[in-house]
Amino acid sequence: MATVKRHPRLPGKLWIGTYEFYLKRVHRGDPRLEADAEGMSFWEDSNRGILILDTLDTRHELEVIWHEVTHCVNWVGDIDEDEKPIEGEDIAEKQGVLFTQFFLDNPRFEAWLSFTLKRIRQERAKSDDSADKPAEAA
Repeated sequence: MATVKRHPRLPGKLWIGTYEFYLKRVHRGDPRLEADAEGMSFWEDSNRGILILDTLDTRHELEVIWHEVTHCVNWVGDIDEDEKPIEGEDIAEKQGVLFTQFFLDNPRFEAWLSFTLKRIRQERAKSDDSADKPAEAA
């Protein structure tokens, strides 16, 4: 009998600044997720969250979650390059503060991230003995 790989349980919520976002895997066809999207984030007044497609492999799921968390950090930090000019150093400073606070405020995410990184490294080691080599960019 084949073993089914299950993703580790995601933390149900994330704190970004003073805002709570829920984090949830959803099936393709979920009406909240655009047809070709792998994830999305939103921050309406009383409804803030991150949705991730539930069919992504472990590494891709991490990449999409991090992408969506970055959108949320940018929203919380009022970093929107389309609306007003903002200098690179200002972006880096705001993101540095908010990501530090993110890790301090979300120990369950940190545990999930550690488990996920370990799994990715194990999968890489099994596939080509490249655990000590840098990962290739997508």
